[in-house]
Amino acid sequence: MAKDEAADKAEAPKKKDKKKLIMIVVGIVVLGAAYKFVLAPKPAPASPAAAAAASAAATAIPTGPPGIVVTLDPVNINLAGDGHYLKLGFSLQMSKAAGATIPEGAFAMDAAIRIFTNQSVQTLSNGKQVEKLKHELLTEIEEYYEYKVQAIYFTSFVTQ
Repeated sequence: MAKDEAADKAEAPKKKDKKKLIMIVVGIVVLGAAYKFVLAPKPAPASPAAAAAASAAATAIPTGPPGIVVTLDPVNINLAGDGHYLKLGFSLQMSKAAGATIPEGAFAMDAAIRIFTNQSVQTLSNGKQVEKLKHELLTEIEEYYEYKVQAIYFTSFVTQ
């Protein structure tokens, strides 16, 4: 019995040392996590101008120096749902290679109507979805106008 008591007393310091070691490791991990999420310097957020430039770069495929801008009249497009519509107006940024000739905008307007018809108001309220649709429109317009259109700019975009 004396041996059992002596063995228990010898094991007690070992258990305490193990618990202390675990507590120290856990404390270091918690302090590291706190530093990482609270105290560590955060990267500077992108400025609105940088975000707009990145969005324009994703939408427009540069084909040289810009030329004239052709503004098309706004059109009302029926949306999905009861009586909702989109009033869409946009401009075409022509390339310098296109010259001063003003292209007929009927195809561009037709493409816009085909792409935006039956979209939901919720889809058009999502900026990423609008950029995706804008890119799709630009792709169709570029192909039709033989890549003389560099970009499109929405001049009117109102849902009701």
